[in-house]
Amino acid sequence: MATERIPDPFVMALIERQEKLDVSGDEFARLIGVTAAYWSLARRGKRGIGRKLIDGALAAFSDLSYPCAQSLTISNGVAA
Repeated sequence: MATERIPDPFVMALIERQEKLDVSGDEFARLIGVTAAYWSLARRGKRGIGRKLIDGALAAFSDLSYPCAQSLTISNGVAA
C-alpha cells in the first residue's frame, strides 16, 4: 500500500509565486538560484527541498518565510 505524500507548503507557495509572476520554470529557477532540473524535480515532489533552494527562494521572496517554516515542521510525510 502506497502512502500519499503531503504536499510541501513551501514548494506550493513557490509554485503559486511562479504562476503569479507568469515565468517559465527555467526563469523561476534562475530567480531562486537553482538549476531548472532541480526546480522541476522539487515541483513534482521527486526531490526534497535543500538549503540552496531555501536560501535562494527566501533571498528572492522574503515574504515566503512562513510557508518555509511550515515546511520545516513536516517530517516523513506527517505534519509535526
